[in-house]
Amino acid sequence: MRVEAFLCRHYRTAVIGVVAIALLARVLAAVLAANIDPASAQVWEYGQIAATSITHGSLTRDILRPDGAIWNFPTAFMPPAGIVLWLGIYKLLGVSRLALGTMVAIEITCGAAIVYLCMRVARLLFGLASIGVLAGLLAALHPVFVYSVATYHEINIYILELLLLYYSCSSAVADSPRQALLIGLLFGVTVLTRTEYLMLGGALLLGALLRHRRPRLTVISLVAAAALIAPWTVRNYLVFGRFIPVADTVGLNLAKGFNPRANGSGGWEDKHFVIDELYGPVTDTIALTPHYEIDVDDVYRAAAEQFMAQYPQRAFVELPVRKLLLFWLFDIYDQITHSIVYQLSLWTVLLTSCLGMVVAYRAALFRTPDHRSILLLFAAQSIVMVSYAVHARYRMNVEPFLFAYSAAGLAWLGSRGHLSPGLHPEQQAS
Repeated sequence: MRVEAFLCRHYRTAVIGVVAIALLARVLAAVLAANIDPASAQVWEYGQIAATSITHGSLTRDILRPDGAIWNFPTAFMPPAGIVLWLGIYKLLGVSRLALGTMVAIEITCGAAIVYLCMRVARLLFGLASIGVLAGLLAALHPVFVYSVATYHEINIYILELLLLYYSCSSAVADSPRQALLIGLLFGVTVLTRTEYLMLGGALLLGALLRHRRPRLTVISLVAAAALIAPWTVRNYLVFGRFIPVADTVGLNLAKGFNPRANGSGGWEDKHFVIDELYGPVTDTIALTPHYEIDVDDVYRAAAEQFMAQYPQRAFVELPVRKLLLFWLFDIYDQITHSIVYQLSLWTVLLTSCLGMVVAYRAALFRTPDHRSILLLFAAQSIVMVSYAVHARYRMNVEPFLFAYSAAGLAWLGSRGHLSPGLHPEQQAS
């Protein structure tokens, strides 16, 4: 309790110190690991589409055909928010080292903000400054989060959005039409950043509804989100003549999760070029038209549906169980998870977070809305994984919340079982 009393008196200083540690670790990771050479850096689909679109003046992708021909075609392959961010940077700075360095700086800033929000969320959930600081330290030093700033995966951007949405839906914020509008706009931005956030953000909105029992506020949020997403959906319909709310990768996602070689791991499939080997002979024959992208996705969708119909037990029993085990424990097929650093951080957080959940359960905290919203989020993430395939980085969607429970478990161990978590003053006031 002396530690708790000390941290309560100096909480702001502790927060600044933890965020400073997070910044230092991420800057160091970027200096050591980030590649800012446009000729060789892997900027993934968002950056690639932005670079191609700069050249052609509209959102397009290029494909190199087996005969050596390059075909440029309209795209809705990725949600637009990340592409727009890359486009803005490229238009200001060109496709240059400075542009890539700017994106790394954005990732670093967002990574530090994630650490700060992890502290806010943990203290909100357990009411103790010590748990908030511990959660912040876990987030600040977690190897995967630290290294992620050097990968151009934009992970720090969309996880920050998810944490902001969670906090905005929590009992820490007063319910009002204005707040509902803000929640809706945040929900819309998260969906336009990551398609699975339609499910994850929806779970948080459901948690907020169960808390405040005011459907009118939820309607405001949904209308605001729909209004933000609608222009992109209309653009997709005008370009492709088909209703595509966010991205046209439903078929690809299903095919990665449900195919004759599927073992639940999307990372393993990527490494072994499973999709290309299974379906490349068919997609290579598709006509080069403006609808090329959706025609390819239709091939994937049809193949996945055929697999499900032919092997229902494997598709709806075996593979879902595999995916849940790979996601919530670790993906044994993905080489990334085999490193000692990854294993140490994974099992430390996993085991102590389980202990923290027991502490929360014994304190009856799972009866409170904010903990219940996290359970809904975990359920939504599980459904997403069952519907698709596991990639190690997808675990990062839930780890900021696991950090809170892990901190509670560590605090309980440090107090020799005398920890007394409760409601944070923000919750009591609401």
